[in-house]
Amino acid sequence: MPIEPVKPVPIAHANAISANTTLSGYGVRLEPVTSAHAAGLALAASDGALWQLRFTSVPAPDKASEYIDKALEQRALGNRFAFAVIEQGSDKVLGCTSYHDILPEVKRIHPAKPTYQSPAERAT
Repeated sequence: MPIEPVKPVPIAHANAISANTTLSGYGVRLEPVTSAHAAGLALAASDGALWQLRFTSVPAPDKASEYIDKALEQRALGNRFAFAVIEQGSDKVLGCTSYHDILPEVKRIHPAKPTYQSPAERAT
């Protein structure tokens, strides 16, 4: 079954995103990224050498923890909210996606292009 992107949070609810927000649908679950996702994200990133592409922001496998630390810093500042993308049937980390440029005062939020390991990427 192809994995489809999860639809963005409606803008009226953008400032309702919290550390407890979990989104699910289309065979995946988005859960707030934590350091517990580092090993799975490193494994997903190592599939296909995606970190070498210029048009994506996939961390190199050995930089997954740093990537998560930066995402958590940006969450604390309120300008990015990163999610681990989890395959629901296996609980396998497929990658990461984010809402970024969160500006509640102008009711703006941007969904980032998800970063998936190769087999899941081809399914989107």
